[in-house]
Amino acid sequence: MKKIWTLFFLLIISVSVFAEGISGLFGIEFGTESKDVKVIMKDKGWKLSKSDDTTLTYTKNKGTYANLAVTDIKFYFFDDKFYEVTISLPAVTKIDDIVSAVKAIQEAFSLTCVGNEENKLDSYTVLSTFSYIDSELNTFRLNLLTYKSVSSGWFELINYEIQKEKKQADDKIKEEENAKKNKIITSDL
Repeated sequence: MKKIWTLFFLLIISVSVFAEGISGLFGIEFGTESKDVKVIMKDKGWKLSKSDDTTLTYTKNKGTYANLAVTDIKFYFFDDKFYEVTISLPAVTKIDDIVSAVKAIQEAFSLTCVGNEENKLDSYTVLSTFSYIDSELNTFRLNLLTYKSVSSGWFELINYEIQKEKKQADDKIKEEENAKKNKIITSDL
Protein backbone atom coordinates (compact mmCIF):
# COMPACT_ATOMS: atom_id res chain seq x y z
CA MET A 1 0.00 0.00 0.00
CA LYS A 2 2.88 2.34 0.80
CA LYS A 3 4.27 1.82 -2.73
CA ILE A 4 0.91 2.79 -4.25
CA TRP A 5 0.80 6.03 -2.23
CA THR A 6 4.41 6.81 -3.16
CA LEU A 7 3.64 6.20 -6.83
CA PHE A 8 0.50 8.34 -6.60
CA PHE A 9 2.46 11.15 -4.89
CA LEU A 10 5.19 11.04 -7.57
CA LEU A 11 2.54 11.15 -10.28
CA ILE A 12 0.98 14.27 -8.75
CA ILE A 13 4.39 15.94 -8.48
CA SER A 14 5.31 15.08 -12.08
CA VAL A 15 2.01 16.44 -13.39
CA SER A 16 2.37 19.69 -11.45
CA VAL A 17 6.04 20.16 -12.39
CA PHE A 18 5.52 19.46 -16.07
CA ALA A 19 2.12 21.14 -16.43
CA GLU A 20 2.41 23.86 -19.02
CA GLY A 21 0.40 26.98 -19.37
CA ILE A 22 -1.79 27.80 -22.32
CA SER A 23 0.35 27.48 -25.42
CA GLY A 24 -2.34 27.31 -28.11
CA LEU A 25 -4.94 24.88 -29.35
CA PHE A 26 -4.73 21.39 -30.90
CA GLY A 27 -0.93 21.62 -30.94
CA ILE A 28 -1.03 24.95 -32.78
CA GLU A 29 1.25 27.24 -30.80
CA PHE A 30 0.51 30.91 -30.26
CA GLY A 31 2.44 32.91 -32.85
CA THR A 32 1.84 30.36 -35.65
CA GLU A 33 1.21 31.92 -39.08
CA SER A 34 -2.22 31.56 -40.68
CA LYS A 35 -0.95 29.40 -43.55
CA ASP A 36 0.37 26.86 -41.05
CA VAL A 37 -2.87 26.94 -39.03
CA LYS A 38 -4.77 26.15 -42.26
CA VAL A 39 -2.61 23.10 -42.94
CA ILE A 40 -2.85 21.75 -39.38
CA MET A 41 -6.61 22.25 -39.10
CA LYS A 42 -7.18 20.62 -42.50
CA ASP A 43 -5.06 17.65 -41.39
CA LYS A 44 -7.23 17.38 -38.26
CA GLY A 45 -10.42 17.23 -40.38
CA TRP A 46 -11.69 20.76 -39.76
CA LYS A 47 -13.25 22.68 -42.67
CA LEU A 48 -12.37 26.34 -43.26
CA SER A 49 -15.80 28.00 -43.46
CA LYS A 50 -14.81 31.68 -43.41
CA SER A 51 -11.57 33.58 -43.82
CA ASP A 52 -10.39 37.19 -43.85
CA ASP A 53 -7.12 39.00 -43.08
CA THR A 54 -7.36 38.53 -39.32
CA THR A 55 -9.71 35.58 -38.70
CA LEU A 56 -10.06 31.94 -39.76
CA THR A 57 -13.31 30.15 -38.86
CA TYR A 58 -13.54 26.35 -38.84
CA THR A 59 -16.35 23.84 -38.53
CA LYS A 60 -16.35 20.07 -38.27
CA ASN A 61 -19.10 17.51 -38.14
CA LYS A 62 -18.84 16.13 -34.60
CA GLY A 63 -15.99 18.49 -33.71
CA THR A 64 -15.05 18.57 -30.05
CA TYR A 65 -12.90 20.41 -27.52
CA ALA A 66 -12.43 19.13 -23.96
CA ASN A 67 -15.00 16.40 -24.70
CA LEU A 68 -17.66 19.00 -25.57
CA ALA A 69 -19.40 19.40 -28.93
CA VAL A 70 -18.24 22.50 -30.82
CA THR A 71 -20.18 24.57 -33.36
CA ASP A 72 -17.13 26.45 -34.66
CA ILE A 73 -13.60 27.55 -33.84
CA LYS A 74 -12.26 31.02 -34.73
CA PHE A 75 -8.54 31.76 -34.84
CA TYR A 76 -7.54 35.44 -34.58
CA PHE A 77 -4.28 36.86 -35.92
CA PHE A 78 -2.21 40.00 -35.43
CA ASP A 79 0.65 40.55 -37.89
CA ASP A 80 -0.20 37.05 -39.14
CA LYS A 81 0.55 35.59 -35.68
CA PHE A 82 -2.11 33.46 -34.00
CA TYR A 83 -2.90 35.05 -30.64
CA GLU A 84 -6.52 34.20 -29.76
CA VAL A 85 -9.04 31.45 -30.38
CA THR A 86 -12.76 31.28 -29.65
CA ILE A 87 -14.42 27.88 -29.34
CA SER A 88 -18.24 28.04 -29.57
CA LEU A 89 -20.47 25.51 -27.84
CA PRO A 90 -24.00 24.61 -29.00
CA ALA A 91 -27.05 25.66 -26.99
CA VAL A 92 -27.76 22.06 -25.97
CA THR A 93 -24.56 21.76 -23.91
CA LYS A 94 -25.22 20.56 -20.37
CA ILE A 95 -23.92 22.86 -17.65
CA ASP A 96 -22.42 19.92 -15.71
CA ASP A 97 -20.39 18.95 -18.80
CA ILE A 98 -19.11 22.53 -19.13
CA VAL A 99 -18.11 22.62 -15.46
CA SER A 100 -16.26 19.30 -15.81
CA ALA A 101 -14.45 20.56 -18.92
CA VAL A 102 -13.43 23.82 -17.24
CA LYS A 103 -12.06 21.92 -14.21
CA ALA A 104 -10.05 19.63 -16.50
CA ILE A 105 -8.71 22.61 -18.49
CA GLN A 106 -7.85 24.48 -15.29
CA GLU A 107 -5.85 21.49 -14.03
CA ALA A 108 -4.20 20.71 -17.36
CA PHE A 109 -2.94 24.28 -17.83
CA SER A 110 -2.27 25.05 -14.12
CA LEU A 111 -4.65 28.01 -14.26
CA THR A 112 -5.53 30.43 -11.50
CA CYS A 113 -9.04 31.84 -11.29
CA VAL A 114 -8.94 35.64 -11.47
CA GLY A 115 -12.64 36.28 -11.17
CA ASN A 116 -16.05 36.07 -12.65
CA GLU A 117 -18.67 38.55 -13.75
CA GLU A 118 -22.39 38.11 -14.22
CA ASN A 119 -24.62 40.36 -16.30
CA LYS A 120 -28.38 39.90 -16.48
CA LEU A 121 -29.34 40.84 -20.02
CA ASP A 122 -33.07 40.47 -19.44
CA SER A 123 -35.32 38.59 -17.06
CA TYR A 124 -34.41 35.23 -18.64
CA THR A 125 -30.87 35.67 -19.94
CA VAL A 126 -27.66 35.81 -17.93
CA LEU A 127 -24.12 36.13 -19.31
CA SER A 128 -21.44 34.90 -16.92
CA THR A 129 -17.73 35.21 -17.60
CA PHE A 130 -15.18 33.12 -15.71
CA SER A 131 -11.54 34.13 -16.23
CA TYR A 132 -8.35 32.19 -15.52
CA ILE A 133 -4.67 32.93 -16.19
CA ASP A 134 -1.52 30.86 -16.39
CA SER A 135 1.98 31.78 -15.17
CA GLU A 136 2.67 33.70 -18.41
CA LEU A 137 -0.56 35.74 -18.04
CA ASN A 138 -2.19 33.91 -20.95
CA THR A 139 -5.94 33.84 -20.48
CA PHE A 140 -8.58 31.11 -20.55
CA ARG A 141 -12.10 32.49 -20.38
CA LEU A 142 -15.49 30.81 -20.27
CA ASN A 143 -18.41 32.96 -21.40
CA LEU A 144 -21.57 31.18 -20.37
CA LEU A 145 -24.89 32.36 -21.77
CA THR A 146 -27.91 30.99 -19.91
CA TYR A 147 -31.41 31.48 -21.30
CA LYS A 148 -34.12 30.16 -19.01
CA SER A 149 -32.66 26.74 -18.23
CA VAL A 150 -30.59 26.26 -21.41
CA SER A 151 -26.87 27.08 -21.47
CA SER A 152 -24.57 27.84 -24.33
CA GLY A 153 -21.28 29.63 -24.45
CA TRP A 154 -17.80 29.90 -25.76
CA PHE A 155 -14.23 29.46 -24.55
CA GLU A 156 -11.46 31.91 -25.33
CA LEU A 157 -7.73 31.20 -25.17
CA ILE A 158 -5.64 34.36 -25.46
CA ASN A 159 -1.87 34.87 -25.63
CA TYR A 160 -0.86 37.78 -23.41
CA GLU A 161 2.26 38.95 -25.29
CA ILE A 162 0.76 39.10 -28.79
CA GLN A 163 -2.48 40.59 -27.45
CA LYS A 164 -0.38 43.31 -25.78
CA GLU A 165 1.37 44.03 -29.12
CA LYS A 166 -2.02 44.25 -30.85
CA LYS A 167 -3.41 46.62 -28.22
CA GLN A 168 -0.38 48.91 -28.55
CA ALA A 169 -0.75 48.96 -32.34
CA ASP A 170 -4.51 49.62 -32.06
CA ASP A 171 -3.89 52.44 -29.57
CA LYS A 172 -1.32 54.02 -31.90
CA ILE A 173 -3.78 53.91 -34.82
CA LYS A 174 -6.48 55.44 -32.63
CA GLU A 175 -4.13 58.24 -31.53
CA GLU A 176 -3.22 58.98 -35.17
CA GLU A 177 -6.89 59.07 -36.17
CA ASN A 178 -7.70 61.43 -33.29
CA ALA A 179 -4.78 63.69 -34.24
CA LYS A 180 -6.08 63.85 -37.84
CA LYS A 181 -9.60 64.68 -36.61
CA ASN A 182 -8.26 67.38 -34.31
CA LYS A 183 -6.19 68.84 -37.15
CA ILE A 184 -9.26 68.97 -39.41
CA ILE A 185 -11.39 70.54 -36.67
CA THR A 186 -8.81 73.20 -35.82
CA SER A 187 -8.18 74.01 -39.49
CA ASP A 188 -11.92 74.74 -39.89
CA LEU A 189 -11.88 77.30 -37.08
